[in-house]
Amino acid sequence: MKRWQKVAATCLVKGLAIATEVWQAYDKNGNGKIETVELIAAIQDWLNNKLSTMDLIKIIQKWLQG
Repeated sequence: MKRWQKVAATCLVKGLAIATEVWQAYDKNGNGKIETVELIAAIQDWLNNKLSTMDLIKIIQKWLQG
């Protein structure tokens, strides 16, 4: 199970908002943007095979929107 899927599953159990987009699981400060430190966390997960290349690309695209 990928990191964002674990976050979504945890939120579902706790009754919290569910991350519907992969980047939302990495948006730690909840500002609707991907900050550089959040992108680095996603890259680290990708390097550790916890995130697919396609999901990383989605996160990078959100980061580029800044």
